Amino acid sequence: MDADVRLNELSLKGYCCSQVILQLGLEVQNKENPDLIQAVSSYVGA
Repeated sequence: MDADVRLNELSLKGYCCSQVILQLGLEVQNKENPDLIQAVSSYVGA
């Protein structure tokens, strides 16, 4: 899948920029860590 398309999908889901970057990195490594993605959301606006 094209990275731009995936970035847009995650943004439309409400992911913040740090969550998008982390999620894309995990996907490249074929890994999942929803708890980490959620935890990163606490850094928005920090």
